[in-house]
Amino acid sequence: MKNLLLLQVSNDICTEELITIGGQAEMYGINALKNHHVVKNQIELGKVLSESKIKYDYIYLCGHANQDGFGAESGDFFVPWSEFGRLICETECLNHSAILMLACCRTGYNQVAFKLFRSCNKIDYVFGPSWTLEKEPLVAGTHIFLYNLTYKKSQPNKAAEKASIATDYDFFCYDRIEIENSISYLQYLNTEKEEDKDVYEDEAFYKKYNLENMATLHQELLEESPIECCSVTPSI
Repeated sequence: MKNLLLLQVSNDICTEELITIGGQAEMYGINALKNHHVVKNQIELGKVLSESKIKYDYIYLCGHANQDGFGAESGDFFVPWSEFGRLICETECLNHSAILMLACCRTGYNQVAFKLFRSCNKIDYVFGPSWTLEKEPLVAGTHIFLYNLTYKKSQPNKAAEKASIATDYDFFCYDRIEIENSISYLQYLNTEKEEDKDVYEDEAFYKKYNLENMATLHQELLEESPIECCSVTPSI
């Protein structure tokens, strides 16, 4: 039997939304309602993912989000998509071909999927809307997606197309295998590598700069007070 994790990351999210999705999943033979968790910070999120004795086939993430990450409306905590991906990888909480269903505004953009795919090779599918939605079309779109995916056995991208047609809002489901061969994803990876390189070079420069300054300062102290100062020069 498959399992769905219902993750609620903001107190203003309607509980009925999660009960509706969970009840629908149960109708399709998916364990869901007992897997409903409310998380208030990143530590709790990590515990939910790591302490579960089962692996999930679906994660339904319900909260507030943008292209950088998700969190609570109050701003009490925020999790970058790349960090979420790393948590998923480290906890090994997903089964093969699992689907992340991001019930958050504007999570259907490819940049969100790119960040998740890059940070965790255990994520195979990412589903979400590309527009700011109220809970009604968001729940309806997810319902249509699950119906076509589980009951009609449609492929994920076709199930997302049906959700878009039914709600008049765009939903997308990104497939890792398809995305990894796309020009846009390769360009994204190249950009990220350059940024990572810049960060590394900056950190290396400042580390070297600080060590050199320490050595210079130490030498100046030796020259001013050769008897009182230690004669050992710090290594660079």
